[in-house]
Amino acid sequence: MSKFAPNEEQAKIVEASKDRNMNIAAAALAGTGKTTTMVSVAEANPYASILYIAYNSSTKMEAKGRFPRHVRVVTSHGLAYSHYVNDFGARLNAKQPRSRDAARTLGLPEEMVFAYCLTCDTRVKGADGAQAHASHAVIVERMQGWRVASLVRRTLERFCYSDFDAPRQRHVPTAKGIDERVWPAIRVEVTKLAIRAWNTDITNPEGKLWFTHDCYLKMYQLTKPTLRQRVIILDEAQDTNDCVWDIIRNQRGKQVILVGDSNQMIYEWRGSKDVMSLLHEAVGTRPMTELPLQGSYRFGPEIADAGNDFLRMLETDHRMQGLAAHESKVVQEIAAGDEWDAEIYRTNAGTIGGAMRALEAGLKVAIVGGGAAIQYLAEAAEALMNGRTTDHPELVGFQTWEDVKQYIEEEPEDAGTLVPIVKAIEEYGPQAIIDMTRSLVKEDIADRIVTTAHKSKGREWRRVLIGDDFPQPLPGRTPRKEELRLGYVAVTRGMEWVCLSSLAYARNGI
Repeated sequence: MSKFAPNEEQAKIVEASKDRNMNIAAAALAGTGKTTTMVSVAEANPYASILYIAYNSSTKMEAKGRFPRHVRVVTSHGLAYSHYVNDFGARLNAKQPRSRDAARTLGLPEEMVFAYCLTCDTRVKGADGAQAHASHAVIVERMQGWRVASLVRRTLERFCYSDFDAPRQRHVPTAKGIDERVWPAIRVEVTKLAIRAWNTDITNPEGKLWFTHDCYLKMYQLTKPTLRQRVIILDEAQDTNDCVWDIIRNQRGKQVILVGDSNQMIYEWRGSKDVMSLLHEAVGTRPMTELPLQGSYRFGPEIADAGNDFLRMLETDHRMQGLAAHESKVVQEIAAGDEWDAEIYRTNAGTIGGAMRALEAGLKVAIVGGGAAIQYLAEAAEALMNGRTTDHPELVGFQTWEDVKQYIEEEPEDAGTLVPIVKAIEEYGPQAIIDMTRSLVKEDIADRIVTTAHKSKGREWRRVLIGDDFPQPLPGRTPRKEELRLGYVAVTRGMEWVCLSSLAYARNGI
């Protein structure tokens, strides 16, 4: 049994959980002890079979050591794993095919041609169609078969996040560098290929195409499963994708408890949504109540106030209270003698720069999640610089590095996060970045941990420096909610000391 004594807010949630006819949305702000509260819920309901769905493997392992035995602790993928591991385990453990190998499996030619007639304002279909438009002004995009295969893979990824029963055109991601007038023709072809790949290969134990954990979870969702536990607790509910939510909302006769913080919803770009507000319309007609957790034991009042600056700008009524016994301090700029354990940046480009500077200072450096993604991007850039193409999802639409640089210069808004990463590669060079990723150490022996705001979620460090690459709001303009949520996440990772740096605008007003 836990020796934890719930505070007033936590006690209300524990008491509400005893009413089996009541669903609960527990709005837990940063560091407010949501897992501890859910452990108390489990202990207060010793005869109920409870399913706790953790956000990822690390939180699952932590939760397993804290929950009583009548609680099954799994990730969303863990719900489905045992149903598919016997048939698909070999595919999960096998090396995933390269795009060129996948193109051959899909039966794609070396090159595919997509065209659009400006004269007729219509898509050009096939060789016969091209003859009919021979004297017209026609835009032509030529894509190697393996590049199309790469788009099929990403389409299937997005389909697996969804609650659709088959891939749709909406699941096809855009490829930077492709003329938008030709894009509809590519989208149609990629959708057809994705549907065929799913039906004939992905769902076949003998298939040869990409098979990930998201694939068997999607297959499980499509069976409309019934979960046997009486109570279902979903952690980090504000970042739930449609596939997982479809499983939960279709349960009947269950009590559902959602735990999350709508202000930390930062994975919309990956297909996630905030389901905290959807509980009232799901899981039958069962009544629901929303109860807050606002007292944070991670930090004291000063850091709580820094987080509240962002909550005000997000126009939420919730406010944090810093309840930690230790002192906490917020500064806007680094002073001589300041030391810190972690640096949090907005972009991978910022992370690269922070890691480079720390290594140059002779520190042992770790990047949260490792440096594989950064290394992959640097290797892709190096390939383009050397006249080779790449299947990297950010660069697959380009033939040369010069094309990439021209794109970010001419269309910076469309290029988005590609802009700073290209500039970082230009500044440091791809080989220096690759060498940096090979110099990283594990977090438990690092002097300095560097991360993006996205990957910092759920983490905490004693002393945190905010990086210098968070975008600054225009005069008189409120930043986009995505940026405010990332700012809120970043400033609430510190326990004792936070340097606001490029996030000081929330404190100073705009």
